[in-house]
Amino acid sequence: EAQDVLVQRVAAVQSQALAGGAGGNVLIDARGSVEVLARIDDPGYTSVYSFAQGAGKGGDVRIRGDYVRSSAAVIGADVNGAGNGGSVTLEGRRVVMDTGAYTVTNGTPGSTGALGGVTLRATDEVAVVGQDWFGQYVTTV
Repeated sequence: EAQDVLVQRVAAVQSQALAGGAGGNVLIDARGSVEVLARIDDPGYTSVYSFAQGAGKGGDVRIRGDYVRSSAAVIGADVNGAGNGGSVTLEGRRVVMDTGAYTVTNGTPGSTGALGGVTLRATDEVAVVGQDWFGQYVTTV
């Protein structure tokens, strides 16, 4: 467990299973802040993600800290095939998503497995606000 964790500038923290096996979990825990921050020139590329292809179950994504923020970044779990998708959980005292960030579980077309859920859990504040820099995409859960 770190004090603070920062993922930014087209960085990606990912788990991928491409041959039908189960996807690994992506777990980020911090005593302080966890921030996943994209910039105007990289929206959608800065990410924390789990992906599984084939029959295996997708991994879960869990981000936990006192302050959890996603700004213009992608946090998600994706499945492509017959396996069930993983879940996504953001939890802390404050959980903030802004500037067109999105948190999602997704099955690609033709996938037959069930999708996992998305949970935002906070003791003081959950904020899902704003849109991207170009006014095209709203912040989405």
